[in-house]
Parts: sequence; structure tokens; C-alpha cells
Amino acid sequence: MNGASPTAATPAAATEDRFWDALKRAQGDLTLITVSHRVATIMRADRIIVLADGKIAGEGTHETLAASCPVYAEFLRMAEYRNHS
Repeated sequence: MNGASPTAATPAAATEDRFWDALKRAQGDLTLITVSHRVATIMRADRIIVLADGKIAGEGTHETLAASCPVYAEFLRMAEYRNHS
């Protein structure tokens, strides 16, 4: 990653940024499966798989899913709402 993450305003987010940066430097090209509800974590992925009711509801990048996957778009709206409540 280049520069600071927009989420680095909190100590936990800054720690997460350092973790991902160190992991990327140490492992280079790496396949890693991450399960998360944090948008900042999910956005780091090259490929996101969205599950709903045990089935794949969407697959792609953050940008692609935000525009084309209703389940992912709703997740983003809910996360934004929680951040501003």
C-alpha cells in the first residue's frame, strides 16, 4: 500500500495497516483467505466472495461488487450507517 490508509485515524486501524503491509512484504505473492465484516479489511482483497444464505451472492473486486452485487451494496450501506450513528 502506498501512503496511509484513510482508516488509519484510529490506533486499531493503524495497527491493522502495519500488519497487512508487513505481511505483504514478507510473503509477496500470497493466497490468503480472510473472513471479515470490516470494510477496510475487505477492500484490501484482490478478490472478494460474498456469501448469503450459504450461497455465493457475488464475486469480484470491491468496486465491481459495490456496483453490481445487491448484498454487498447493502453491507456497505449498513457499515456506513454504523460509522455515522
